[in-house]
Amino acid sequence: MRFDHPEEPSPSRALTSALTIALAYFFGGLVPLLPYFCIPDPYQALYVSVGVMVVALFAFGYAKTGMVVGFNRSGVMGSVGGGVQMVVVGGIAAGAAMGLVKAFGGMMGNPE
Repeated sequence: MRFDHPEEPSPSRALTSALTIALAYFFGGLVPLLPYFCIPDPYQALYVSVGVMVVALFAFGYAKTGMVVGFNRSGVMGSVGGGVQMVVVGGIAAGAAMGLVKAFGGMMGNPE
């Protein structure tokens, strides 16, 4: 399959895209870790971290859906649905990651 571009992309676009992706990964990884730096009790920090990520995922899903369907009156409920969907998918991904860590920890003789 051949894709035709109307014009050649700018050479600086690759650097801009790479920096955008790198910063998104950096901040996406830093946000859930911030409570651990500020709260001495790790269990309390875990609960705060989960809460922060639920809010962040909902905001991202809401904004993403709103930008696609529009922020008009009828699009608000769709945006809320997009936010909830993002929280559910992110929760499933986090649960799967924790399950894999536990499974591999058990295989290695570390039951944590």
